[in-house]
Amino acid sequence: MKKVFSFFLSSFFLFTLAPLQVEAIGFKISPIRYEVEGKPGDSITRKIQVTNKGLGGKAEMLVQDFLGRDESGSPVFVDTPKGDTSSFTLSSWVNFPEELKFNEEEKKEIIFTIDIPVDAEPGGHYATLFVL
Repeated sequence: MKKVFSFFLSSFFLFTLAPLQVEAIGFKISPIRYEVEGKPGDSITRKIQVTNKGLGGKAEMLVQDFLGRDESGSPVFVDTPKGDTSSFTLSSWVNFPEELKFNEEEKKEIIFTIDIPVDAEPGGHYATLFVL
């Protein structure tokens, strides 16, 4: 029996406003949504483009699991402990550079890999990528 897994990796624009600045700064991520199918043991590589919309410096990337939507239509984020390799979490399957350095207004192509465990639970697995 073939087990099919679907993944949803979405991204958000995160903006920070400094008290004395008029302009928003943050990062733009494209594409904003990935849907990927794979089987246990598969390794899937994809890429995203991250654009620094502000001054140069370091950026941190993190992936957080989420469940479907609550009554208001918002995703429900799940705090998965670092190192948790449960067969249902997507965040522990995703590998990418955790820290990046950007120049002002710089674009970078980021390659990430989803390593599906051989004992992964079938069904949908959902996570969001944050660039801070």
